[in-house]
Amino acid sequence: MAVFAAALFISCPREPEPDLEKPVVTLKPSVEAPQTAVIISWIPSDKADYYYIERTMVRDEQTETRQFEIKAVPLAEATAYSYTYTDENCESGTEYTYIVTVEASWSDGGFYRPRKSLKSEPVSITTATDPKVTLDYPKNVKVEPAANKPNALTVSWDAVTNAGEYEVYYCSSWNSGFNEEYKKAGTTSQTTYTVEHLPNEVYYYFMIKAISGEAYSLYSAKASGQVAKAENLTKAKAFELQNGVEENFVSDSEELWFKCAPQKGLLTIDNDRNITVTIIDNAGTIVASGIPLFIYGSEKTEDTNLVFSEDNSLVQRNLKNDIANFVPGNTYYLRIISTWRSNYSICVE
Repeated sequence: MAVFAAALFISCPREPEPDLEKPVVTLKPSVEAPQTAVIISWIPSDKADYYYIERTMVRDEQTETRQFEIKAVPLAEATAYSYTYTDENCESGTEYTYIVTVEASWSDGGFYRPRKSLKSEPVSITTATDPKVTLDYPKNVKVEPAANKPNALTVSWDAVTNAGEYEVYYCSSWNSGFNEEYKKAGTTSQTTYTVEHLPNEVYYYFMIKAISGEAYSLYSAKASGQVAKAENLTKAKAFELQNGVEENFVSDSEELWFKCAPQKGLLTIDNDRNITVTIIDNAGTIVASGIPLFIYGSEKTEDTNLVFSEDNSLVQRNLKNDIANFVPGNTYYLRIISTWRSNYSICVE
């Protein structure tokens, strides 16, 4: 143990703690897009590894935070653009506050590399007003698991005066603090909207925009909701798969059940370790049992029923060759076993 510790110490010599300079931040509107873009600049620090920009905005007394990460370059290689970032995800007539954090890591002779960071003082700016923003933004946005629809969330909001329709945007929460783009789920004339085919137990953020011809509103304040847990733990509660539609499942259970009526007899699933499928027909008879749906690393397989993607991340199995007297459109139940917990995408055709 003493020899190992000495060798570790020698291989990780102590470095001086980096002498960082506190960033001094300046803001200005983009000349090309003063309503939707802000240019952030700061004084660089010679020993920096990264800069993190934190942006905050308050709407309906709710603070929305986003972050941007910029890898630092040595001062000798710096240009006027090395310490400038354009935030192109702003809204018109809205106040934004920015803080820039400089960060560096170094070796203190130990196993881990500690980090040092310094934050700038907060600086605020208000974007130019867009004359087309004449509608109020939607209020009282709520997100709940969809009624009678698994793997789905329903978002609702109060009606906006003079609004003809609403645009619904959402993103997954795992990266929502960073500059993850909100995807447009769709447009509706109603004050509710359901997004389907979502993974179980995952949180999503939603924002709503009101529209009337060329006029529109700012985005609503964010609202979040979590997809309900997977319930298809038994044959009686099997999740019904639609042909050609990919579904994603996250569950602590090792066993999930699916109901399907494939036309081609094809099953596509993530190529995770130790996944098997048992197939049961509509009469309750087991027609195939313990069929493997995985491959270890670059190991070759002689099973001609398995076709792997180029990166081995997905596997497709021809179930017609596993089911005697397969009839297209007949109902079958799939019992999927994943000994590393159920976390995969699945699709039948």
